[in-house]
Amino acid sequence: MFAEYSIYNSVIMLFIVLYSFGLDKIFGAKYYKSNYSKAILNEAFLFNLFNFTIIFIIVIVLYPFSGDFMSRYSLSINLIIVILINALVVSLNSLLFIKYQIKSEGKNYFGFLFIKQATFLLLVIMFINQQSSVIQIFLFDIIANVFISIIYYFQNHKIKVRFHVFKLKINPYYYKIGYPLLISELGIWIMQNSERVIVATYGDLSQVSAITISNNLIQGLRIAINGLIIKIVPDIYNIIKKHNNILKNKLFVKYLAYFNIFLVLTLTTICFLYENIIVLLSNEKYLHTQVIIILFSVAFAFNINFTILSNYLVYKNKTKLIAIILTTSGVFSLLTNLILIKDLGLLTVGIAQVISSLLALILVLFSIKSISKRLI
Repeated sequence: MFAEYSIYNSVIMLFIVLYSFGLDKIFGAKYYKSNYSKAILNEAFLFNLFNFTIIFIIVIVLYPFSGDFMSRYSLSINLIIVILINALVVSLNSLLFIKYQIKSEGKNYFGFLFIKQATFLLLVIMFINQQSSVIQIFLFDIIANVFISIIYYFQNHKIKVRFHVFKLKINPYYYKIGYPLLISELGIWIMQNSERVIVATYGDLSQVSAITISNNLIQGLRIAINGLIIKIVPDIYNIIKKHNNILKNKLFVKYLAYFNIFLVLTLTTICFLYENIIVLLSNEKYLHTQVIIILFSVAFAFNINFTILSNYLVYKNKTKLIAIILTTSGVFSLLTNLILIKDLGLLTVGIAQVISSLLALILVLFSIKSISKRLI
């Protein structure tokens, strides 16, 4: 069940990247030019439209040509419909979310996303068993997204803001900022999802399930933790504005150091607890998560650091560097998985994520250092 959900959800995860990578830029919009928010809104609309198009092509056009895939993962017309509905709901959810967050200046960000994740997890704990299907998992996801979308709608109505995304014109500033960020999403997607396809090809489905449980949990935690990061985004931008080389700011460096230690320990603890819940609900095959959970936590810490530091490049209008860095690390992750999967098995996934995330972090550090020297 979770193996099938992993394969189908790998495409849906493109939407989640919008939360984890792009939205923290929105709440720092007041530090940018006044039209930056409009540029991001256009990016959100086009990005969701792009994702839905990709989902439609993959599910409707490409998958039916692979009879082996259909027989292995029980692709059905009902599942196709559920996937497309889920894609539309997530797209609507993200647009309502952006509208509310821009107008409310980031208030209740953590609370609302926690409600969404908690709703989905509660449904899983209450109703999932050995006989449950992947369609049921997607239905839970749809219910959680619809629930939080309703909350966003009433909150938007409460603050009396009208939103006409289809009437927004493409701002020239978007071409400078938006497209490089859009390209960078492809690198993130490759880095986060390629390993599951490779493991499914060269390994077994129980290993894919282990990766799914670990990765989906960490993606949920990424949303929640980003909510906390956004609370300190103004402080980060103040540091960026006051110091050409933010790496020389002792407070900033100390924050990253303590944050890394706390994050790795917290993620490891929570993931082990979550993994035990899944074992009770399903079977012992999911104990494979113990192999990679710590590596995933370390990689996640690197990714969060990259997100924080990449704000400096966005502030300096160097989003092309972000696209290059993330595409490079994504390809590196893909190659690492292909080369090592037969020798190291499931451990390859964790190693690839750690190395590729560390590579992205090192590249952004060198980029910041290079830009800072030129500005002095």
